[in-house]
Amino acid sequence: MALNKIILWSTRRLAGVDILICKKGNEEMAKYIIRKNTQSEYYWVLQSSENFKTVAMSSESYDSKQGAKKSIAWTQANGNTVTISDETGE
Repeated sequence: MALNKIILWSTRRLAGVDILICKKGNEEMAKYIIRKNTQSEYYWVLQSSENFKTVAMSSESYDSKQGAKKSIAWTQANGNTVTISDETGE
């Protein structure tokens, strides 16, 4: 099964929030949005461009924006898989 790789298209700053846009071809699929929590730590959410709902979220917070960006890069590089592991026991 071949997957169309989603590529990072551009980075924008909107209302003080960094937004990384992901596209497949010319179609925008999702946005990685870097935010700060109440402790001023950085985290990211992946938001669907279709219904604007959160699809994924970083599992931890980062002391620096660079740390959040590295986590996004890791997710982009390693999240493109066809393997699904069902651990429900059903």
